Amino acid sequence: MDVQNHFKDVIGVTIPVDDVCQVKFKVYGNRRHYVATKKIHKSQVTLSMSDDHALFSIHVKPNNEMYSLFLGFGGDLEVMEPENVREVMKELIKKMVARY
Repeated sequence: MDVQNHFKDVIGVTIPVDDVCQVKFKVYGNRRHYVATKKIHKSQVTLSMSDDHALFSIHVKPNNEMYSLFLGFGGDLEVMEPENVREVMKELIKKMVARY
């Protein structure tokens, strides 16, 4: 098995059955510079950079590791597209708030 090719479309090691999609996300504040230099995934592209945020895209199969990584940025990261990934993030955040 070609391991690098097997895991090329995911963050981490969980391979979901979903297809690869383009995930667009904004990173706010100074963390935008961090994400610009320390890519979240090798497919990452910077779409725009402003004084307060940057817009990035990655081509991945969304999985638990991706959601965990995104949640680790707290309020500094916002998923913009696709809508189904944005909705999963909203539901995860709602569950977190309900626990506190």
